[in-house]
Formats: sequence, C-alpha cells, structure tokens
Amino acid sequence: MSKNFYLPRSDQEKVTWLNNFKKKLTIHSATVGISPAEITSVSNDADEFSLLVNLVAMLKTAKEQAVSYKDILRDAPLGTAAGDFPSIPEITLPVPLVAPGIFTRVRLLVQRIKNHPGYNDAIGEDLDIIGAEETPPMAPSLLKPTLKLAYVNGHVDILWTKPVNVSGILIQVNRGDGQWVFLAFDTIPNYTDTMAITQLALWKYRAIYMVDDAQVGQWSDTVQIAVGQDIAA
Repeated sequence: MSKNFYLPRSDQEKVTWLNNFKKKLTIHSATVGISPAEITSVSNDADEFSLLVNLVAMLKTAKEQAVSYKDILRDAPLGTAAGDFPSIPEITLPVPLVAPGIFTRVRLLVQRIKNHPGYNDAIGEDLDIIGAEETPPMAPSLLKPTLKLAYVNGHVDILWTKPVNVSGILIQVNRGDGQWVFLAFDTIPNYTDTMAITQLALWKYRAIYMVDDAQVGQWSDTVQIAVGQDIAA
C-alpha cells in the first residue's frame, strides 16, 4: 500500500513536526551525515516558523476582538459594558532572520538523509519522515462532521477537521431562540464565532460538509456551549 507524504498539511501541524525534526536531528546527525551548521539552520528555521505561526494566530485573535469591540460600540443597547479596549500583540523580530524556503530546505535535507548509507527505517520513524499508510477517502454520502467547542477570550471557537475530498463546511448557529441561522462557510479549520456576547445564553451549533456549492453527507450532531459567564461574573 502506498504512503502519504510525511509533511503534515496545516501550519500548526508543521510547527509540531518541525520542532520534533529539530530535536531528533541532533540525535541522528552523525549517523546520516548532517553537519553542526545544518543542525543550527534547521533549529533557526523551526524557531522562526513557530514564532510566525503563533504571531498569525495572535493577530487573528486581536482582529476578532477589535471587530467584536467595534460591533458592541456600534450596535449594543445603552448601558452595555464595552470591556477592555482591544490590544495589538507586540512583535519581536527573531535573531537571526532566516531565508525564505524553510520547507524547501527541509525536503532537500530529508532526501539526503534517506539516501545516506547510515539511514534506516528506525531513524526515519524517529525523525517522522516516513508517511503513514494511505487510506482511501470516505464516500461523500457517508461524511459527517464532528464539532468541538471552546470558549476562549469571550468568543466561541468551533473546532472541526477537513477531509481531503470536501471544499469546506457550512456552519449554522442557534443562539437560544430556537432558530437555526447561517453562521459561516469555512474552508480552513478552525472557525471563531465573533458575535458579541452581551448576556448569559446557551448557543448551539451544527454543520455539514460542502463540495463546491452542494451539501454532502449528514449534518453533525448538535453541540452546545454556555456563553456569557464572564459577563455575569
């Protein structure tokens, strides 16, 4: 059976993969002919990529908080507490700055490692450069999303996974009034509901996968979360 490519798809998964590769490379470097300078290069690449992925996440959160604050100021009933003014995360430049092409360099280095006479499958497994066995995609009619919810910084994060054969996911929300309404069509997990929370409520979510403009498979199970506890406190 064929194998999937060893590198994960998402940036966050790539951060985890690259940090493991950086750590384990120091263990196997002598066996597969990796120089100290190359180890340092991989370490710098991993550190800067991790910093940038985390920075993007912080900026996304900052944007969502700013949008929520703006919406409260614009539309909230008189007497609504605005909360703290949104802040912008500080940016500290990494030293040294690495050149573009982090994963281009990594792929070339991995190919060298695999071609080295000292390489074996045990080293490959430890470096996580052997892909998992490929499994065929599930038929679209059988697809059913699984949603998980998290209440983070006054917003609801909707966690979901994206099968390879879908375009994205359509999410609906019920904000406690018994009505299911469109929330978002999301193509990249995960999604943050930026609706301002002004009172205690029980919000419910459900979703269905999409291929192009058509719904496929089954609706997810309904998941729910209590919001506004921080307001009540």
